[in-house]
Amino acid sequence: MAIYYLINANNNIVSRINWNGVSEYTPPNGLTIVTKEVGDSLEWAAPEVRVPLTITRRQLIVQLLRSGIITSQEAIDAAKTGAVPSAVQNYFNTLSAQLKLEAEIAWASIDVYGRNSDLILALAAARNLTSTQVDNIFIAASRL
Repeated sequence: MAIYYLINANNNIVSRINWNGVSEYTPPNGLTIVTKEVGDSLEWAAPEVRVPLTITRRQLIVQLLRSGIITSQEAIDAAKTGAVPSAVQNYFNTLSAQLKLEAEIAWASIDVYGRNSDLILALAAARNLTSTQVDNIFIAASRL
């Protein structure tokens, strides 16, 4: 067995493999196999970062705290009792009475937040967060 590298179209290494060089092997689409000698002169590709589709309630609360969107006390209250942080409540206060009630119930009872859920999208819009900023919140939260 010898070491070979899989490289992308930019000549960046994406994976290292052990292969005997004889048996049939077809690299995944878009990748090329090169010898260790060639690969040793190339750079590793940056890993692709994927935005998680969901994060937990704890992850969201901690990341909102780390992002400076809510205070320490608001984070503790939200985690312990489901209390709505002021930054979130400010958005809820713009809703009709019925929608406000439903939003507050959802906030207090939801365990998993979807990246593209109505609640997250509305909160992002109310805070003037870009899609990239929301993605970054979800990526950082998923690592907690």
